[in-house]
Amino acid sequence: MSRQLSNTPLRLRVSPMNPAKRLYRRALHAIDRRSLPTVGEAQAIAHPFDAEHGVDTGGYIPGETLSDDLYSTDYYGIAPSALALALDHLAATGIDPRRFTFIDMGCGKGRAMLVASRLPFERIAGIELSGELCAAARGNVRSFQPHWPVLSSFDILHADVTSCALPQTPLVVFLYHPFLGPTLRQVLRGLDDSVREHPREVYLLYANPTYDAIMAEFPFLAQLWFYKLPLSPEDAAADRHGITHETFALYRHDPRK
Repeated sequence: MSRQLSNTPLRLRVSPMNPAKRLYRRALHAIDRRSLPTVGEAQAIAHPFDAEHGVDTGGYIPGETLSDDLYSTDYYGIAPSALALALDHLAATGIDPRRFTFIDMGCGKGRAMLVASRLPFERIAGIELSGELCAAARGNVRSFQPHWPVLSSFDILHADVTSCALPQTPLVVFLYHPFLGPTLRQVLRGLDDSVREHPREVYLLYANPTYDAIMAEFPFLAQLWFYKLPLSPEDAAADRHGITHETFALYRHDPRK
């Protein structure tokens, strides 16, 4: 049974992961440059975006403390400056954001959703498996103090991305490497099924695009560009991984082709 995006608060009880399962999960994530801690685990790291906008989207949280799902990655918010540049490049394709729903799959504390409100999307939605992060995202939407007019409505669903029914509007789907390959493959199959049933234009903006081979399995999405975009000096100084650029790939599904 699919779940629809809604504003209804839901609860999720997460059981501690047993040691054997934790070791297996760590082995699965070992190839991911962002899945293992480089500083104190779960340490809250202040971020300039949060201080500027009255929110709490920072910090690093290991995935096994949030969910027992083997294929979800750890929580770490996208660099706002790099995402803002990626959204500028998206807008340069000529889309009218007012026709599109922006969906962050694995939205965490909601940072990408807040940055996306720079564009006048009809709706901005997030899907998050962790009840803790889902509650944080809702709180951040309520306390957000942007310096730009926000013209979008927000919707955050506490659910598994593989079992959600997607809106039948044109979509901009955002991924910040939120899960490993098996879940990504399920998500792309579901997106393929959705556009076959309800043909519409879809863009997929993939930050830290780790699975080129899996993306190639789904030719209904054509890659438009692949950019390595700079972080602002403030974002670079706050980044726990010491990166100065973030990589983005943009894919498009056009039902007319």
